[in-house]
Amino acid sequence: MNATKELQKRSTVGAAVATAAAAVIIGCGGGGGGDTFPTTTGGPTTGTSATGSTTSTNTNGTTSTTSGNTTGNGVLPPNVIFFTQAGQSDQQGNPISTAEIRYVKDDGSGLTEYAILPPGYSALAPSPTVAGQKFFGARKTTGGAYGIFKANTISVNNAVQVVAPLYKFLDSIAVTNDGRYVLYIASTGDEDPSLFIADATRANATPVRLDNAFNMGLSFDGTKVVYSKLFSGNLDIYVRDIPAGTATRLITGAGDDDYPQFSKDGSKIVFTSDRGGNFDLFTANANAENSNVAQVTNTTEDAEFGASFSSDNTTLSYALVSGRPENEGLYRIPVGGGNRVRIVDLPAVSGTYWTGFSGKSRGGNGFALMRKRLKKD
Repeated sequence: MNATKELQKRSTVGAAVATAAAAVIIGCGGGGGGDTFPTTTGGPTTGTSATGSTTSTNTNGTTSTTSGNTTGNGVLPPNVIFFTQAGQSDQQGNPISTAEIRYVKDDGSGLTEYAILPPGYSALAPSPTVAGQKFFGARKTTGGAYGIFKANTISVNNAVQVVAPLYKFLDSIAVTNDGRYVLYIASTGDEDPSLFIADATRANATPVRLDNAFNMGLSFDGTKVVYSKLFSGNLDIYVRDIPAGTATRLITGAGDDDYPQFSKDGSKIVFTSDRGGNFDLFTANANAENSNVAQVTNTTEDAEFGASFSSDNTTLSYALVSGRPENEGLYRIPVGGGNRVRIVDLPAVSGTYWTGFSGKSRGGNGFALMRKRLKKD
């Protein structure tokens, strides 16, 4: 079985499967809703990182113990790679978690658990402005609709309801750096998902639908969003300013272009495309359509997706799905291509986010659950 078929086989329509980084936005139209949004300021954030300690076995066979109390100028540990892994079940097959969110250094050391999403919880993004606070998608009742909540603990109990439970499917939450807006991917029924924006500072805010969208990434300064959108049967990539800019198409071509993320300086994007027959990583300039598109990986048995730029924009982290399960895990590779290095040997890794030197949260997908689904068949 090739990697493309394996990636599609694992897809689930209307359900979140663990990932990264991620959500994605508008093209023409969009609109509706009752909120008028003031201009976002972007800029750096402050706060402290997650705490706790973990003993882990590294990829080189050594064992290390790390505490999660590393601090930068932001709410996340600096210069580490966050990734999500599909949830676990007990021996009776009952789900224990929807996803486990962890972070690790690029040499495989310091593997640390950041959060666990219980069943019924679909996505997570840390608040860039309130230390310890998290935004998450969740159901208030079993089988109910998903809404967005914020609290210091991952529980709807005593949490602020930011967006009412309206959605059959919800993932890829992102929060702008000033804490003003929350962006997310959701659908109310069986239709293709859309990108929404809402006021993150209010309870029961009125969401505004921006456009059809599958996956997204927020710029490091929180002022732009890049996203994939189904157009003429294939996924193309668009960019727009937040909160109410005009959409511009960045990437189009044969096949699907998906899972976009910005470089830390905002000059480039990385994305996954099957334009060559298999899902590989590509980079391109972020200021013009199909500008300087360059292929990074070229594999036949593996599919690479959910990539993120390093703090210095020289390296990419990414998740790998393969027809050969022994190849799967979290990887890194130079932006210009070259030899790949497996950072973590774990199954069901889905998407990544590499924090900056300051540790600031990009929101982006937050650590949202990225869907392993490229388009609705």
